[in-house]
Amino acid sequence: MAMISWCEMFPSAEVRVLEVTTLDHLPLLLQLHRQVFVQRSRRFKFENMWIEERECRGIVQSCWREEEKQSQLLAMPIVEEEVKKAVFKMIADKSPGVDGLFPGSYQAYWEIVGTNVVEFCRTFFDTGELTDGVNQTLVCLIPKVKHPKKQSAFIEGRLLTDNALVAYEINHYIHRKTQGRTRVAALKVDVSKAYDRLEWSYIESMMGRYGFPSIWIERVMQCVKTVSYSFLRNSDIFGGVVPHRGIRQGDLISPYLYILCAEGLSGMIRENEKSGLLHGCKIANKALSISHLLFADDCYFFLRATKSEAQTLKNVLRRYEAISGQCGGLGMRETRKFNLSMLAKQGWWLLKETNSLVSAIMKAKYYPNFSFLNATVGTNPSYAWRSIMAAIDVVKVGARKRIGNGRDTRIWGDPWLPDIVDGYVRTPMHVQLQQSSVHGLIQEDACLWDFDIIQDIFQPRDFELIKQIPVPRNRATDSWFWLFDKKGEYTVKSKVTNFLWRFCTTCLPTSGTLVMKQVNIGGLCPWCHSADETDTHVLFECGFAKSVWNMAGVLLNVQYNPNDAAGIVIRKVFNNYSGEQCVQLGMMCWSLWNRKNRLVWEKINGSVFGVVAATNNLLRD
Repeated sequence: MAMISWCEMFPSAEVRVLEVTTLDHLPLLLQLHRQVFVQRSRRFKFENMWIEERECRGIVQSCWREEEKQSQLLAMPIVEEEVKKAVFKMIADKSPGVDGLFPGSYQAYWEIVGTNVVEFCRTFFDTGELTDGVNQTLVCLIPKVKHPKKQSAFIEGRLLTDNALVAYEINHYIHRKTQGRTRVAALKVDVSKAYDRLEWSYIESMMGRYGFPSIWIERVMQCVKTVSYSFLRNSDIFGGVVPHRGIRQGDLISPYLYILCAEGLSGMIRENEKSGLLHGCKIANKALSISHLLFADDCYFFLRATKSEAQTLKNVLRRYEAISGQCGGLGMRETRKFNLSMLAKQGWWLLKETNSLVSAIMKAKYYPNFSFLNATVGTNPSYAWRSIMAAIDVVKVGARKRIGNGRDTRIWGDPWLPDIVDGYVRTPMHVQLQQSSVHGLIQEDACLWDFDIIQDIFQPRDFELIKQIPVPRNRATDSWFWLFDKKGEYTVKSKVTNFLWRFCTTCLPTSGTLVMKQVNIGGLCPWCHSADETDTHVLFECGFAKSVWNMAGVLLNVQYNPNDAAGIVIRKVFNNYSGEQCVQLGMMCWSLWNRKNRLVWEKINGSVFGVVAATNNLLRD
């Protein structure tokens, strides 16, 4: 404590607490003139004072046992079930060996060859030796695809676009930042030959640093070092290359080894952040500070725009290049030119995976006080955020809350009712219950709804829907699920949901809407040529459509007014069926629409049976 007059006399004074290990008092150091200290990264050292803490024994015991448990799991004998599981996870018609056998051949005849495959694996784990030629790889040269249709992230539980979105937001922040002393710089580095240049010694040292058992490291390195390459041309095998570094493209273990090695670079960055030599970028008050983002062969670094931090980052990259074998060059592409084709799915991800890095960044900037479903474009949005907002209505169509304990679901603010068209409560909201959660509608002493309260509060429509929702016994936390998928996940079938949403909002490109856009293809239905082509006519009223529904065994005994909006029509149709039946109806509508488009644009006149068969294939997939 100090008097105000003293503080004014010594405005730069600073008090620091010094550390000791034996005394029960800590000395204080008073410095009248503030000194600039660079916090250095310290080696871990156990402090004697920790022994006095009761929790310390439990922490040490837990960590020690967990490490031992993981090591024991890796060293356990091979069992047949795990070998079979690995074989059957392989894509059946991919990557044949030199003998010409695909994974599918082993899967189809597992009862014949399975015993030998298991024995081969056991022998390798026992001896550490691979049979000559087992790791021979055929290289087939094919044209490079500029824009692959489907990619996935290395790490399970993440989307490929997660880091892309974070990079977009930081880039947007940097371009818009005009105030404050601190300037932020962004550097993009292209990693040349990401897999091919990794030094084997570096891979081995990283596995050792992360505590893998020595026998496990030996087995993995045996798989890495025994690879050889030959080249396939016109079904003939040519040449032979024996590498002395790098990991094999397409090998199931390669992505894991690459992530492990890339963690070395991340560790160097974090080490310099702790020392105060590097600082990341923070785009909002509640956002995390981001110093680097790693992709397969691209790295983005964010730092203060000073000469000292630029030199520090340069030293880090040189050091990493020297020990890992990877080298990089500066990229000239702008981060805003990312492929945005996956951004629609990202909306569902932001809603469901609230603990992911990209969700934390987006929420801090665009919707800090409410759910993603209530987010708006806002002021000064990035291009990525505007793209996501353009698809938010698609997410709203199928997003529903699964009730567990009900604590995280607002009665009037979240879609939790099992209505395929509208999942929100439509009973007028009571002012006193504005922020109430569904938890208040569940009996505390039983896994049942409190029907007396529900009947008093809600209108008949909401009351009947709530009765259909089971209350789980385990009282798990509430979670999001996708209404149109059995597993509750947003999948390819979600395209059908997108189609239904466009139908409900009269956005389908029928002849009427195309004529308005000066695309004249004629106004009559391409099947019956006797009525105007409207969305409801194509799906429900045309003779061809009725034949499809009849063959599928679906009786559309629904009365609606010809002037009804499309959304009202679809709701009347779907309200007569269960959830699974509604999925079938949606798939049938999707197949009908696709068949109509093929007739109009490709002049391919499909059959009623073809539409039904296409629907059944979609349902099986």
